[in-house]
Amino acid sequence: MKFPYILKIIGAGLATIILGAIGSGVWEKLLSPGIKNLSELTTSTLSFLSQTYSDSIYMRAAYIETYSQVDQGAIMLFLMASVWLFVFALSSKTDNSLLSMLHRAITDQFKGWYGILFSSFLIILLLFLMATDTTVNEIKKYSVMNMEIVRPYIGKSEYLMLRSKYLRIKNKSDFNSFLNDLYDLSEKSNVEIKKHRVTTSTAH
Repeated sequence: MKFPYILKIIGAGLATIILGAIGSGVWEKLLSPGIKNLSELTTSTLSFLSQTYSDSIYMRAAYIETYSQVDQGAIMLFLMASVWLFVFALSSKTDNSLLSMLHRAITDQFKGWYGILFSSFLIILLLFLMATDTTVNEIKKYSVMNMEIVRPYIGKSEYLMLRSKYLRIKNKSDFNSFLNDLYDLSEKSNVEIKKHRVTTSTAH
């Protein structure tokens, strides 16, 4: 059995496992936290290297109207696994000339060093997009949820000022200032909320 064929079988098996995990409790318990940790590490590293990138994350997170609870990591893994399974399925239909031609047209474009470089670039790009979107949505999710938790206890005026401050976030310093206000309001109202784990050491 040829090595490339073995790789295809292994890849198809992994893709099937990923697709199955996304639709089950395994995703929430194991894979999703792993994706979030990887995203956090990636964005932390990039933020350390680029202040502009760091600021862009917090500015994007400040747009509450674009908040979505869809797991971006799951979507990207699902897409990658689906593409792999599609190409693998095409390779198994050698008796159909049309499908066989389609398979060759796809795979012939990604052979040799060109294929390796293109695939590596695609993986890095997907990792970057996934990490950025995951981190942005985590910040939004934490902020929106906890503003709503304290909202009934702090009054309309305090809530609107807190929301306004969040919408004006431009960088990490602004976000930490928002967290300080959020924590202060929760303590004054005797409402317990979890500290934001990414910025706990630098915030209140």
